[in-house]
Amino acid sequence: MEYRKAADAFALAGTGYLFQYFNLNLFTLDMLPDWACYVFLFLAIREAAPLVPSLKLLRPLGILLGVWEGILWVSTALSVSVTLPLVKVLVDVMAIYFHYQFLTDLARLAAKLKLPDQEKLFYLRTVMVVLITLMALPVNWQEHFLLALPMALAGVVTGLWVCLLFFRFRRQLLAR
Repeated sequence: MEYRKAADAFALAGTGYLFQYFNLNLFTLDMLPDWACYVFLFLAIREAAPLVPSLKLLRPLGILLGVWEGILWVSTALSVSVTLPLVKVLVDVMAIYFHYQFLTDLARLAAKLKLPDQEKLFYLRTVMVVLITLMALPVNWQEHFLLALPMALAGVVTGLWVCLLFFRFRRQLLAR
């Protein structure tokens, strides 16, 4: 039962991060919306919380971040600009903390279950959080394309690696 819950949590987290790190746009509307990421991460928290109780503390923050991303997604769909600089800073700080703690807790779960490559998740977590932090800086990245491009590529590679690692963990747990 423990393995099944962990396998489901890793699958949900991997699916959530696919929504977070990859965009498929139809005109200006993202068909892989970031709010869906938080829905999947919330479900992953629900599955893994009995195994890693500290995950329960992330539920309210995940809901807030999901609602904010939903507001941004709807505003984009309606061609309405939402510019609230102070709220953006607060949301960025909450997102940095949320992803750091979420990935730390899942890495601890992988270590508890003695999954191969579990130590890679700690490294990937750090890279992801550094990239999220850099992208949250008040810089117009369109003006600094030569700096933004390597960070964007590193973000895609890291995001894909995390997703693949989560799906590999799921496969390994189901094979037990």
